[in-house]
Amino acid sequence: MSAFLGFVSMVAMLVFLILTIIMFIKKKPFKKHLIVLAAGFVLFLVAIAITPESVKQVRPETPMPEDVQKTETPIADINAEAKEPAAPALAPEEVQKPEPIQQVVPEPQPQVDTKATIEEAARKRVKERLKEVKVNDYAYDLSKKFILVYFSGSDHLTTSLIRDTMKIDASYVFENIYGTGLPIQEVTCFIGFPMKDKYGNETEINVMKISLTGETAGKVNWSGVDRANFDKVANSFWMHPALKK
Repeated sequence: MSAFLGFVSMVAMLVFLILTIIMFIKKKPFKKHLIVLAAGFVLFLVAIAITPESVKQVRPETPMPEDVQKTETPIADINAEAKEPAAPALAPEEVQKPEPIQQVVPEPQPQVDTKATIEEAARKRVKERLKEVKVNDYAYDLSKKFILVYFSGSDHLTTSLIRDTMKIDASYVFENIYGTGLPIQEVTCFIGFPMKDKYGNETEINVMKISLTGETAGKVNWSGVDRANFDKVANSFWMHPALKK
């Protein structure tokens, strides 16, 4: 209400002020207008006087519930919680030293005397008639051996019996040598027998040569083979013409 009264008095003052100025310019009496203008001014002052001062209402802050308030945790405390407790340092004597790795050294295999083994195997059959054994490396496979056995044939009443006995002796020599399990490529037997030359001189010469490879030896049934005809099993065979009689 006081605001409306002040507005009306202000408008009235403006109107009568304008009219007063006009009457003054036209040189007409304007005392009445001055009285009205003064009355409007007084009314305006009254309106101002009765207008209550605006009270600024401040809305009180509503305190947050205790369960909503955030509890700030110091950064130092957070870092302390994040870190796991360090393991206690071990004393020098408590540090476990790695056990040394034990290297397993294979036991040295006893070296086999190939020549002595071959001689022993051949002598089981021909005994003192064994003259010589030669052990050579096989040219196409150095891990295998090439064996040469020299022995004398035994004398008998007939040439055919001498010949057949030589074949039988050779078959047993082959069986015994390959039975050693040594890496042998081939065994060749040279069988000697005393022969007379045209002058009547008697000299032992090789009258039979018979060879057997390891591959063929693996196929032989030693308990059932015809030893008197072992030349048919051998890989190579030769005999002196004198034995053919």
